[in-house]
Amino acid sequence: MKIAFIFCSIDDVFKRFPSGAFTLYESNPPIGLGALASIAQEMGHEIKVFDQHVLKYENEELAKAVIAYRPYVIAFSCTSLNLTNTEKCLIHAKSLNETFFSVVGGIHPTLCIEEMHEKGLFDAIVAGEGEEVFSHILKQLVLYGEVGDGEIEGLWLKNRGSQNGVAVLRAIDHPIISRKALEIFRYKNKGALLEETPCYSLFSSRGCPFTCRFCSKPFYHKLYRTRDVACVIEEIQYLIAEFDAKAVSFREDNFTAKLEHVSVFCHRMIEEFNGQFPWECESRASLHRDVLELMYRAGCRGIWSGIETMVPKWQDWIQKGLTEEEVVAFFSDCKEIGIKTGALFMFGFPEQTLQEIEQDIQFALSLPAEFRFFQCLAIFPGSPLLPFYTASRLSVPITPNVQLALIKGKTLEDMLELERYINARVSSPRNDYKG
Repeated sequence: MKIAFIFCSIDDVFKRFPSGAFTLYESNPPIGLGALASIAQEMGHEIKVFDQHVLKYENEELAKAVIAYRPYVIAFSCTSLNLTNTEKCLIHAKSLNETFFSVVGGIHPTLCIEEMHEKGLFDAIVAGEGEEVFSHILKQLVLYGEVGDGEIEGLWLKNRGSQNGVAVLRAIDHPIISRKALEIFRYKNKGALLEETPCYSLFSSRGCPFTCRFCSKPFYHKLYRTRDVACVIEEIQYLIAEFDAKAVSFREDNFTAKLEHVSVFCHRMIEEFNGQFPWECESRASLHRDVLELMYRAGCRGIWSGIETMVPKWQDWIQKGLTEEEVVAFFSDCKEIGIKTGALFMFGFPEQTLQEIEQDIQFALSLPAEFRFFQCLAIFPGSPLLPFYTASRLSVPITPNVQLALIKGKTLEDMLELERYINARVSSPRNDYKG
């Protein structure tokens, strides 16, 4: 059975906000979609992945290319930022040929399942973690030519009952993602902080146990699960042997949330590579020096951290839970040990003052980080802050599903100009903002 996997480009945010918060495009392939493609391949199906951004097709061109492949199933990966293109591509494809079975999954269908189910565009919607649900869909299509109403958690079928819940995996080990299926040679394959290329992305965990109010992840995201370290090492070895990997980047929300897992992984990396194979990850800026030293010995050469703000009032408001002392110690330790760092900040809190923003700018400049970036707070479906910003009218829609936060008295143009100004400051210190 032929299956086409589609990842559509972010709608038109880049065109409308060329200097705004969403201009940093991922240079690596969509490994979440790749996981499903690899499962289908393991089941004996013929697969092809279509990444619209890489192909540089308009929606109609993409639909024509997909239909020309003659798939029995078309599976879309959908976020809140590419929903419009996803739906347009499906509609174009249906206008050319209606005989395929359409499936959509991803973070947006999971968070907005009722709304998407009511639209009735897709034959099936997968809410939650899709590996087992998607396998069920394929088995049903092979055996019966249709998907039955069985009580499969996370499977929502067109024109049938709702309230089918969200799929959550107990174990997240899966077949190694086939990078050949993803055609990774089409991508830049660069790390965020590492110079070595190619640097390929992978994950060793899912979820994050922390409770930041701006987070837009579904409920099960608080369930932090790790892959078996042996499987992670095997995948790294595969990337080296098959694709000449010079480094890897762990693209998960919090690589270090479970320190026991970090310790086991680091000791295995030391055994396998003697600490000579570089990697980077994302972590809270609160790791102790002994953990950082172990990570360095295991090859860690880069860590990204979300600081958001160091103004106590707004730290409490977003429930980040970081202290200035631990953040300063973290970045200082990384610098001394030899780990490059990136520091991410946000602004756009309801009554935030320019003086408070300046306080964060000065704090960012004081950190010995290789990269600093400020982003205007974006409100996605599922964020605990969504009701506040909707009720207070302190936000502006930038897509049908995503809002940009406003500081009281500021316009959207003010916020984007402020973002440009701040990032110019933290990369080239100056102080001439007149807003």
